[in-house]
Amino acid sequence: MGLKVIASIGNSDNLMIDDYYGADFCVDHSSRNFVFEVLQKCRRGVDFVLDCGASNLETHINCCNYGYKVAIVDLGGEGGEKKSISINFFTLGIMQGEIKVINLRSKDFQYKASVIAGLKSDLWPAVLQKKVVPKTDFCFPVSEVRQALDRIKKNDCVGKITVRMDFEKSGGHHKMQ
Repeated sequence: MGLKVIASIGNSDNLMIDDYYGADFCVDHSSRNFVFEVLQKCRRGVDFVLDCGASNLETHINCCNYGYKVAIVDLGGEGGEKKSISINFFTLGIMQGEIKVINLRSKDFQYKASVIAGLKSDLWPAVLQKKVVPKTDFCFPVSEVRQALDRIKKNDCVGKITVRMDFEKSGGHHKMQ
């Protein structure tokens, strides 16, 4: 889509994954210098932030350029936690920023259908052309769903963790290549 992409990762061991995913560069969001590092790469700041949950909202705003947009998918964040978040509306006003919260769970069928139609027209052609390829890190049999959840909680993965629904003993989980 012609955008410069910054991948935010939670483990500095994974800083080299940007080439695999097509990101222009990665920044460890647990770093004390996250905002500085982002602004070093994008001197004006970023124009758009997409995040799951809003726990890092203030940090993301500090990385932004004038007229930015932030889209938050699912306010619950990691683990479905619900916590209040405060932001400085003065900064929001000066920077002419826009924050949008997207929560599909509470939307009706027609709205969800319109989202799917948009994905089908805007994103699906790139998936078919293999320009967008989801990365699966580990695959567990359904009998080991607890281990899959433990790996997610440890944040010990790069990409998605899937669960095979074959209901057969398959010899355990394996790292995807």
